[in-house]
Amino acid sequence: MSQTQVTINKKDSLQEERKELQLLDEEIHIMKEKVAKMKVLNQLELELATTALLRQQYRYHRVKAEKQMRDLDEKHRVTKNDATESNGDEDSSDDSMDSDNSDIK
Repeated sequence: MSQTQVTINKKDSLQEERKELQLLDEEIHIMKEKVAKMKVLNQLELELATTALLRQQYRYHRVKAEKQMRDLDEKHRVTKNDATESNGDEDSSDDSMDSDNSDIK
């Protein structure tokens, strides 16, 4: 083999290695982009799960507060009915006074 052929073979070999390195660099770049996208996706999934949990907690506390309000309304109604039954006629006179007061207003 002549010196020229050896040089050409080395040059071809170097070009092939450069192409392989370039392909590897491109693959690495693509993988880095995928990793970055996965990080963003994971962050979004975490935020979505957090939002769902907060929504569930909100519903729980809203339902709990509504139940407490119903219980208080029921207790107030029972207390008012008990007071009405124990006062008897006095309550009816209060009603008439209330209607008179509404006329005055």
